[in-house]
Amino acid sequence: MADFEKAINKVQKFEGGYSNDKNDVGNYYPQTLNGTFIGSNMGITPTAYKEFFGVVPTVSQMKSLTKEQAKAIYKKNYWDKIGGDKINNQSIAEILFDSAVNQGVPTAIKGIKKVLGIGDSSPSMDNDTIRKINFSPQKKLFEDFKQWRIEAYASTKKPYVQAWIDRVNKYKFEIGIGAIVFFVSILIAVVYLGYKNKSTIEKIVK
Repeated sequence: MADFEKAINKVQKFEGGYSNDKNDVGNYYPQTLNGTFIGSNMGITPTAYKEFFGVVPTVSQMKSLTKEQAKAIYKKNYWDKIGGDKINNQSIAEILFDSAVNQGVPTAIKGIKKVLGIGDSSPSMDNDTIRKINFSPQKKLFEDFKQWRIEAYASTKKPYVQAWIDRVNKYKFEIGIGAIVFFVSILIAVVYLGYKNKSTIEKIVK
């Protein structure tokens, strides 16, 4: 299963610390340039902060957000909502998690469903979608979703589009130790069954 700690370490490196960019709607509450400017910290927006803590943060509270608090928000508001713990391949979980953080959870889930060819466009992750993620050709699914993200960014006129595309391109597919163990186990089982069947046939012939 995918490891949240590995995924969050990558995301937090991309997100950095406190941001006071007044051109970024994510730094306002509500998320509009006409809202109250608060800033964001480690990628946590005022909206995400309120969703987790139940209150809109002050600028001081946002600046004081700890790394552990940010991780807790990422786990509940993003990782859990994409079913990260149920996804087998680390690379797929990471690029989907990064999409949820940067593009929004509903957009990320709709995107992976579109790539999988699932007609349901509901913005919630269900067990059927998780199964299809895990049993699809993993490298192809990773590359197709990566391309979907790039095209989604390129189709917008929002600022930072190139920076977002560059961020996506830093994600590379790795088969993962879990898949290697799975394939080795299958190979051992096939060899064992072949040997067992051969022994049975030899006994019958004798």
